[in-house]
Amino acid sequence: MAGRNPLKDKLEDEELDLSMMQLTDVPVRDIEHLGTKVLTVNLSHNLLTTLPANFPLLSHITKLDLSKNQLVELPENFGGFKSLKSLDLYANQLVKLPVSFAQLKNLKWLDLKDNPLCPALKQAAGDCITPNDCAMCAKKVVALLQSMESQLQRERQRRMAEEMAQQKEIERREEIEREKVRQEKRAAKEKRREEARVREAETKKDSDQKVRHEMQLNGNDNAKTKNNSHGSNGHAATPDPAVSRSCLGSLVMFLLGLAVVALGLAVSLIWIYTEGRLDSKSVTTALPVIQSDVEDYLMAVGFKTVKLYEQAEKAAKPYVESSLKSGKAAWKDGGHYMRKGAKYVETNYGDLFVNIWEQAKAAFGFIWSYVLIGWRSILPYLQQAWEASKPYFHQLGKIIIEKSLEFWDFLQSNFPAFIDSVTELVGTVSQVAVKSWQKITEAF
Repeated sequence: MAGRNPLKDKLEDEELDLSMMQLTDVPVRDIEHLGTKVLTVNLSHNLLTTLPANFPLLSHITKLDLSKNQLVELPENFGGFKSLKSLDLYANQLVKLPVSFAQLKNLKWLDLKDNPLCPALKQAAGDCITPNDCAMCAKKVVALLQSMESQLQRERQRRMAEEMAQQKEIERREEIEREKVRQEKRAAKEKRREEARVREAETKKDSDQKVRHEMQLNGNDNAKTKNNSHGSNGHAATPDPAVSRSCLGSLVMFLLGLAVVALGLAVSLIWIYTEGRLDSKSVTTALPVIQSDVEDYLMAVGFKTVKLYEQAEKAAKPYVESSLKSGKAAWKDGGHYMRKGAKYVETNYGDLFVNIWEQAKAAFGFIWSYVLIGWRSILPYLQQAWEASKPYFHQLGKIIIEKSLEFWDFLQSNFPAFIDSVTELVGTVSQVAVKSWQKITEAF
């Protein structure tokens, strides 16, 4: 059961008298429990140096006496006493008042005598000798604090505007720097492209010269070989058995060669676009350039393919239409003769073909019955072999998955930028290939 409120005996006619009780703190909780019937609070002649922050929350108080204490400051939220009409701060140690004091618009009486007030407050407060002086004090002090509050508000707005202007200036400079970096990157990219085009032209020229030289050499060798073959006893050369045996090996070597060529092409592109610098930063910078060039090349190939198809279609269209006409006429005549032939066969050899079909069905059924018997006999052994080998298949699959995940984690942890760029490049190339293929199919 809750205890009895110790301040209840101090309440009389809406006035709570707590004067001369040697209080060092305001019993806000007990005052709050008395409710809104407390309109006047007398805390004079105590030992108060500060007021609790929750005291101004008792906004229903209309008269407050804090005279003859040792208050050195009031809480910043003192303006919470919205209903306050009379305030006595006589004989304390106040130097200044909080800015929220400007919110006490209902204050009609104020006494600030015997406080070491700052000059501005002291001038506004006056002497407070008569009730009219105290009323004028309340009016002038509230007005002074309202003016100070307006100045502070304008100062805050000015500082906020300056900070926003500074922030915009910083953002503008950063944007200028970013644009400068982008322009430098574009210039470097264009320079690398031009250098790559020059190197590609030189490489193509050298390769064309080598090809022509090799063709000349091969032509001479073929002529010599032909002469030798005609001069050898008139017999044709027999094929070497080792050639047929090495077909599979040649195919494997061809595939390996393609893989090596693809790898060499990728490394060469990276080497060319990074100008020989294979560090992570250079590779990361070069990959978008390679991606853009590959996209341009694929789009150009797609456009050329569509154009070639349109030219081929235009050139071949008359021949195709003529062939279709001829085919239709041949099909019509051939269908007439085929129907006559089928009718002749049915009339003269129908029974023979029916007997052959029945015998074939019986033979197939006989063979199928033996196949089923053989399947039923070996099925238990197959199931036993599967059950015996199943754990090894599971283990093999688990090992493959684990090693694949380890390899993928290794690539992502050591080459994250390269993996992301390759993934993005593959996706972009796939999209371009799909678009090119769609255009080609639309052309068809």
